[in-house]
Amino acid sequence: MSSVFPMSRTQSTWQPTLYPRKKYIKTIGLEEHINAVSWKKVPNWNDTAYLNGEEVELSSSDYSSGWYVLYFYPLDFTFICPTEIKGFQSLYKDFEDIGVAIVGASTDSYHSHNAWLADEKTFPVRISHPIIADTNHGICKDFGVLNEEAGVAYRATVIVDDNDTIRSLAINDLSAGRSPSETLRTVLALQSGGSVSYTHLRAH
Repeated sequence: MSSVFPMSRTQSTWQPTLYPRKKYIKTIGLEEHINAVSWKKVPNWNDTAYLNGEEVELSSSDYSSGWYVLYFYPLDFTFICPTEIKGFQSLYKDFEDIGVAIVGASTDSYHSHNAWLADEKTFPVRISHPIIADTNHGICKDFGVLNEEAGVAYRATVIVDDNDTIRSLAINDLSAGRSPSETLRTVLALQSGGSVSYTHLRAH
């Protein structure tokens, strides 16, 4: 039986948890959910977040009337997540150049974020974009990206435009990483109406 494999928190003793693919597909809602959410106004959200080692309050109103990417990942202290977070950080200036903010989110606490992101071996370059601590799962539920059984977020990427409208929602298996450069390409396409300027896609 096909399965998807969420990552364990313990890097040295990775233990996959098996979820039947059929059940996973039913939980995600796949195309029906994505089609239902896309082109709708972004839900109002607010929560605690990690930002440059500080605990801050963050809300959707902080990004109102501007483009932003909200990416969800399952857990701190796992294998795939650092690669994605560092990938978005490496493109921070590229997103900034086109007026797009980057926000990460997981169901871990601020203290977990702070301890993990302070590890210079895992994150040699400081992560300067905020990471939401969605410990009550409210934001994940609002966007429909919570794995209820595991209590973690799916690897989802949301693109919100300057009219506070969700323009794109992409959801990956828990074990499948994303390409931040592909997210940048998608934003450029959405902003230009299909005519992409590849000058921003610098050999990443």
